[in-house]
Amino acid sequence: MGPASTPSFQDSGSSQQGRRQPLLHDTQVELADYTTEELLAYVSYFSKLVRYYEVVDGQVKTRRTWRLGEKRSLLIIAQIATQRLPSQYDYFARLIRQVQDPMATTAQQQLARRNLLGRIYKMATQFDRWCESHLRSHVRRTFQAELHAVVDELTGPLRRVAALEQALLADHGLPPRPPQERGPEQLRHLWPKAAASPEPAVPPTLRAVDEELTDLLWTFHKAQNSLASLAQRVLRNSLREQNPENDMLPEMALLITFLELYKHAQRALNDIPRRHLNYYYRQVLRVAARPARPDHAFLSLRLVKGVTDTVVPAGLEVEGGKDAHGQRVVFKTTEAVRLTPWRVQQLSSVFVSGHGSKAIRGIYVAPRADSADGLGRPLPDPATGWTPFGRNQELLSPAARTMTDAAVGFAVSAAVLLLQEGRRTVELSLRCEPGSFGRFADALTTDDAPLQRAFDALGLNAFRVDVTGAEGWLPLRVQEVRLLPEAHTICWHLALGREQPAVVAHQPALHAGQFRTEWPVLRLRLNEQAPEYAYSSFSALQPLSIGLRVQAQDVQRVQLANQLGPLAPGLPFAPFGPQAQPGAYLLVGFPEVFRKRLTQLILTLDWAQLPPEPNGFADYYQGYEPPLHNASFQVAASYRRDWQWVPQTAPAAPFPLFQTIPDSSRPAGTVLLPSSHLVLTTHAADFRRQPAVAAGPLQAEAATGAVRLELVAPVGGFGTDQYPPLLVETLQHNARNPSRLRPLPRPPFVPMVKSVWLSYSAEEEIDVPALHGPPLAGQAQFYYVHPLGEYQPARRLTATSPTGEPSRAARSGYHLNLLPGFADEGTLYIGLAGLTPPLDINLLFELAPFTSLPRQQEVTLAGYRSLQPSVQWSYLVLDEWRPFTPGTTLRDDVVHDQSLGLTEQQPVRLSLPATLNTHHTIMPEGLYWLRATVRQGAEFVQQVRQIHTQVVPAVRLATSPEQRLTFDAHVPAHSLTRLLKPVPELAKVEQPLGSFGGRSAETHEEYNTRVSERLRHRGRAVTPWDYEHIVLDHFPEVFRVKCLRANQVPRAQHRPGLVMVMVVPHQPATPGYRLPIFSPDQLAHIRNVLRRVVSAHVQLEVCNPLYEMIQVRAGVHFTKAARRLHPQSGLLMQQVQQELNEFLSPWNARNPARHGLHYSLTSSMILSFLNQLPYVESVTGFSVVKMALEDDQYLFYDTQGPTPAGATAAAAAQPQPLEDATNRPWSVYVPAEQHQLTEMTGISVPDPVPEARATGIGSLVIGTDFVIPRSFEAPPSR
Repeated sequence: MGPASTPSFQDSGSSQQGRRQPLLHDTQVELADYTTEELLAYVSYFSKLVRYYEVVDGQVKTRRTWRLGEKRSLLIIAQIATQRLPSQYDYFARLIRQVQDPMATTAQQQLARRNLLGRIYKMATQFDRWCESHLRSHVRRTFQAELHAVVDELTGPLRRVAALEQALLADHGLPPRPPQERGPEQLRHLWPKAAASPEPAVPPTLRAVDEELTDLLWTFHKAQNSLASLAQRVLRNSLREQNPENDMLPEMALLITFLELYKHAQRALNDIPRRHLNYYYRQVLRVAARPARPDHAFLSLRLVKGVTDTVVPAGLEVEGGKDAHGQRVVFKTTEAVRLTPWRVQQLSSVFVSGHGSKAIRGIYVAPRADSADGLGRPLPDPATGWTPFGRNQELLSPAARTMTDAAVGFAVSAAVLLLQEGRRTVELSLRCEPGSFGRFADALTTDDAPLQRAFDALGLNAFRVDVTGAEGWLPLRVQEVRLLPEAHTICWHLALGREQPAVVAHQPALHAGQFRTEWPVLRLRLNEQAPEYAYSSFSALQPLSIGLRVQAQDVQRVQLANQLGPLAPGLPFAPFGPQAQPGAYLLVGFPEVFRKRLTQLILTLDWAQLPPEPNGFADYYQGYEPPLHNASFQVAASYRRDWQWVPQTAPAAPFPLFQTIPDSSRPAGTVLLPSSHLVLTTHAADFRRQPAVAAGPLQAEAATGAVRLELVAPVGGFGTDQYPPLLVETLQHNARNPSRLRPLPRPPFVPMVKSVWLSYSAEEEIDVPALHGPPLAGQAQFYYVHPLGEYQPARRLTATSPTGEPSRAARSGYHLNLLPGFADEGTLYIGLAGLTPPLDINLLFELAPFTSLPRQQEVTLAGYRSLQPSVQWSYLVLDEWRPFTPGTTLRDDVVHDQSLGLTEQQPVRLSLPATLNTHHTIMPEGLYWLRATVRQGAEFVQQVRQIHTQVVPAVRLATSPEQRLTFDAHVPAHSLTRLLKPVPELAKVEQPLGSFGGRSAETHEEYNTRVSERLRHRGRAVTPWDYEHIVLDHFPEVFRVKCLRANQVPRAQHRPGLVMVMVVPHQPATPGYRLPIFSPDQLAHIRNVLRRVVSAHVQLEVCNPLYEMIQVRAGVHFTKAARRLHPQSGLLMQQVQQELNEFLSPWNARNPARHGLHYSLTSSMILSFLNQLPYVESVTGFSVVKMALEDDQYLFYDTQGPTPAGATAAAAAQPQPLEDATNRPWSVYVPAEQHQLTEMTGISVPDPVPEARATGIGSLVIGTDFVIPRSFEAPPSR
């Protein structure tokens, strides 16, 4: 014998309907309970005792009785209608059992047979008498015909009874009929006059005779039942309708009139118990009835356009039509309110998945939180509302998502990132604070893997990198990410191809983001598609310095000029002019270079032509003095900075203009290269503080913007001045010495450049501690990429001292995390517009009921408890979120959250300080920002339909001062709209929500119930009955309540003095699938009421039930008649769904299975219910799935799932109860929103019937029943 099962919630408990005690009902105890029909029958029977007395021969003698019941049709019909048929049925059933009893003796059985025959003859005699008496009344011919028809049908059965009796007398020793019993042959109307047809043979066996007699007995009884039903209808029509056929005789009319008058005395007699109870309760005990309690409502007031500030005093009366009794419904405001035209402009939310755990799995944002997708798409069903603090989106399909993946990361802006063209690379390095780097390493190596291996698996995919490009945000290719543990540094190597657009300065119209900078922005955002979301590891880093190193190669679009003017870079040109002399120069300009600190600069000159002689310039300039060679031509480089050329020393480290490479085959030992790669010195190339390069051609006198290549050697330049005298001298020599001719000197060489290429490297290092304080002109910046915008964490308005200068102490000890922090799981941002602080405002959150399994937080040792997350409020001032002070204090930033963490539809009252403004960097400007946060459990908060503003409470008034307040029903939303007295400043009055809190005056029945309960529990909670009825009395919103003692909860949760009270609300009247629960405030209110009546040693817990969702899966085959009657597709299936939900619903008062039998509900009971539906032919493939949500984990049970370990085959074959009464006595099962029912068509008898199978993944829906469960057999978590 197994252990006793703990009673479940539905096993007993008390409900509002069950409080009604039948014995307290006014009609329960009646001293005179005869109906008019019964009184007529009584008169008929009584008339047999009334005798006629006459004086005969001087003596008073009686000759006959009145016997009115044998002469008046109405009385005869009353006799037929008031037969005691149920008692007759019980007597007949006993007789049959005695006849068929195998343990009875022969004499006992024969006596039972004689009694059975006697009962048949008695009924036949009664039918005959009724027929004879009614025939003499000469009225109600229709009933007479019906009566004769019944009699005619009984003629054959009566003759068969007589034949069976003769057989029993002759063959089976039946005792003879008593002399006083009337025989069937004496019946005038039932015994046939003419010779009947031959009777069938009598059965040979006694058992067969008994069975036939039994059937004949039931035939007579059924005829009696049928005639009684007919008589009841005729009698009702005769007493209550005017029918010429039923005109009554005068004496009958007087009799009925007397009986109607008798009802007054009858009611007075029957009212004695009520009057006695009323006297005892009201006069002796002096318990007064509860008066009506007025309901309350919230009104939203709207100002007339142009009115900016007004105060509406308390006492404003608003009308909302009339109630069911035709009385006006009037509410009056109870508070004064100051109105200004402020409004809620923007609602945004952020949700952090995995908050509180070691690794955050994702961050999601809804810029438009009150929309379907978080981006502004309208809600498909506004009644379901939107999630104020967001929800986890990990397992949702794109179509089902209500939030988007948040952009979280960091960004830097610096002039060094200006990269116009060429093959470009960017190196970003983070040198971090050692302690933070250690925390980064700990977060990264969660499975004790080597740090480098863990980093390599994450590095390339951790971030998505882009930069401000000429056509928008330009993605960068991550070539390599290096980890340098010794230096506590991380480096990203990024690349842009030659074909990709230019990197330009941030332009708000082109690049989304709130970057306030004149430089390009390099942005790194966490990659939400990466195998591992990297926030938890990288958010631990605190960079000390951020290094940016860029390199641009093969830049072509440079500006060119020389001492003669601008040059066209697309055509061959002479860099130093046609007559190059020392001091001639070439100016090369590329504006982006002159905003950076260069570490390398290379000019590449592609020469159009060079001397083709083997020795190059030595052969070309043969005859020139001094002799020239390839290295003779020297240039010096300088930069234009601060309106001067630097370095200022002249010449400045000259270097060859033409480059050679060794070649041993040449006499000179070198050969000229077709291009010169001039590597310029960059120790003076720091242009970070220089003004922007002016547009237009290069100017040698400009402040900056050019590199100068000055020809410094040889002294004669390219021989322009030496060539004419040398040519004259050579010609004269040749003329004087024909035998010793000299070769003519070649004209001066004019170097021509066909193209110029520029390559450079530059770097910038951001000292993070130095960022604390106001920014310097041209300084590089560091930004946080937040889901709702970008801002400089070190440049916030609070980062400066009162004098505007950064504090030295703050600078030296300043640490900044790499990524923005998220201290809370869910955050709701509310942007307000039209404010004039200081101002007291209120926000009324219209909450939507739960549409799925309510998520519970923990199972305590005391049972199942719903934990509501705590909501914290703050406001934004000078880029700092400052918390509101709770309660009522003298401060000017107070929050009074009457909604109790968005669990009640009550306003959140906020006092906004005068310091509140619209100037921010961490949030969009132009709005006043409020923030509500939930540290943990954001998904447990109910969804919000709408946020109402400018609300004021109101209460119902009596229709007139001299009348008592009445309450019948709450006022629906949008009913209170008309002001009784117009207020010029008000344009509109709205009632956003229905009224609440009202209670009707106590009825007489409710009064009796309450007082009788009070007499039993006497205001003290001792027994479970006391707890349950005290709760039901004080809280009419409780549908059902169950009290559990310590020995009724699972053994793991036993605790001395423990009393658990589970409460279930009424089913919501709103359409749609709803699973109601009480808010924590309502549970606390119930707990406080019970605290006043329980012992101080009781450890009291009040909690919601654990809903267990029952889903039926089956194929349903409908009858042909039902399909013909309802040919519309799906109509029958909808009806099955509805009736199945009603059968399983705990709120269905007509369902007897929900009153004390819940713990024994099995899948076979559900299957039997489906098979008994009149339009269902058969059910196939039947199974039941049960789900619940406990400790944020799903519990799952499938009737067709695997057999539990250790269970025998016989035990597994038995129907298993669906209720888990042992581990979770606080559970309540509810029907699923939709059952998985399939209409089966075309199934014939020979076809194999589909068998039930375990529920597979193909028939599950994510977010509904696709869950990762644990077994119901597992005990609740501790």
